[in-house]
Amino acid sequence: MGIFGARRFLRREKCEVIYVNAGPHSAQMLGARLAESTGLPLVLDLRDPWSIEPYYREARTPEANRKVDQLEREFFQRATRIILNTESALEAYRSHYGGIIPAERFTVLRSSFEPELYGPAPEPPGKTGPFEILYFGHLRPAKNAQLFLSGYRRFIDEWKLAPGDAYLTTLGTRTAEDDLAIVRLGLDGYTRIRPPVPLPESRAVLGKADLLLDLMGPEHRLQLSGKFFDYLACGRPILSVTPNEEMGQILTETQAGERVALDAAEIAGALGRCYSRKRSGEEFRRNEVAVRQFEARPATEKLVAILEEATS
Repeated sequence: MGIFGARRFLRREKCEVIYVNAGPHSAQMLGARLAESTGLPLVLDLRDPWSIEPYYREARTPEANRKVDQLEREFFQRATRIILNTESALEAYRSHYGGIIPAERFTVLRSSFEPELYGPAPEPPGKTGPFEILYFGHLRPAKNAQLFLSGYRRFIDEWKLAPGDAYLTTLGTRTAEDDLAIVRLGLDGYTRIRPPVPLPESRAVLGKADLLLDLMGPEHRLQLSGKFFDYLACGRPILSVTPNEEMGQILTETQAGERVALDAAEIAGALGRCYSRKRSGEEFRRNEVAVRQFEARPATEKLVAILEEATS
């Protein structure tokens, strides 16, 4: 739908606010132009940061970064509210636009999961059998998998595990570089790949794992991975390897797992603690009240409040 079709839609449906979920960030341009021509309030929902995200910034040319900076400032100055999905991104953007855009224009709305989207949960694994660490999705270079593999190798050596005693299972593809690292570290007998599964069927697979693995690279200090919220829906312990300390706060509050820094020794220690709990038969218990705040219903209620505030 182009700008003229969008304008006709706004008039026909008597819309009261323009809500943009980005990326693609071209949608922000459309939203800003429509807000300018109609006078309607504009709410920009960025999810991940745009101009200040180091991973994206490094991939762009200097000229492209200048253009993104210019466009983002233009869109933000037009917006009534700007939504980010982490407290760390909120603080970074408020600092970046200090004296330019009022701090109260920025707000946080974290990602969420819809429990009813997933199939029934299986019985959790018992104290016997292989220790399975499961990664849901494709491993990309930005996910820093080789650091995790180094920590995984260290864990295997410390616990003197034989091939088949533990598995790192990937529900998706790995990179050629990760495959080489697996061979170099002697992890062939401790890793396996399984076909991807559709999201509604993921709980049946993830719910049987001993540990759900979340990996983020050194540039990802302002983000939380989307798969983390799918993991919350599956009710199994989570290990998040990330530089974003906000993840640690969430995992502590929900008692859903553990966050470690990008360090092989810390990774090995966290794996050892989870392995020990499995072998002892310790039951995994989360703070379900705290977990429910990340479900879709409270997230939707907060979004409604933001939109109503923008139109008042």
